[in-house]
Amino acid sequence: MKNFRLFLFLCALAISGISRAAAYDIVFVVADDRDTTHIEWLEDQGLSVTEYWPENGLSNASKGEIEMLNAADLVIIGRSTSGNDFKAPNKAFWNAIKAPLIHVHPYSVRNTKNNWFNTAVGVHYDDGPDTIWAAVQVTSDPIFSGVTLVGDSMDYSVKPHDVMLHPDSIETNGTILATWGDIVLMARFDPWVEFYPGSADMPSGYRTYFGFGNDHVNNIPNFFPLTEDARTVYLAEI
Repeated sequence: MKNFRLFLFLCALAISGISRAAAYDIVFVVADDRDTTHIEWLEDQGLSVTEYWPENGLSNASKGEIEMLNAADLVIIGRSTSGNDFKAPNKAFWNAIKAPLIHVHPYSVRNTKNNWFNTAVGVHYDDGPDTIWAAVQVTSDPIFSGVTLVGDSMDYSVKPHDVMLHPDSIETNGTILATWGDIVLMARFDPWVEFYPGSADMPSGYRTYFGFGNDHVNNIPNFFPLTEDARTVYLAEI
């Protein structure tokens, strides 16, 4: 009887978890249809996705638009956006969003744009390795519990790759979760703490950088290149 009650309790937890996931309100910031594969995958996981784009930049958005973003369970910045959409004067408005936010765009988090990392360099690796292997820096983090690491590494994304270079990971106030050499692939930032010493910019809510996507090879986008393992980790972070 005791085991049966435990079984019922675990079933109730599972059902409750599914309901909560389905109720998540994600605002996905998207400029065009090149993020469709990413959005459809999120919806296949049972998540509710509202697409949004500030036509004249977030600095010119209405009060209602800002309130919508602040009220979201999560905001995701899609890869189809342009890095220029996140530089001043829009930068301050994006950093002021109170909702948790995941940024996937490697070029938009540089110090010339949203200023999450102290580097201005982004690189297209059109002829790079078939698969990037991420070195997990915090193997005890629960988002990695659903995958089997090879040593401390996991397969991350398939080519072609775009990355944001970060030559000195010490120059950050965030938590670096995964890297590829000296390149940061995943990081988290707490509210009201400078992104890096001297940045002067800080988020008003929790932030995650989960970088991926390439739009360089013959202008054919590869905007959701995460491997199955990386998608498992990405969903866990969401």
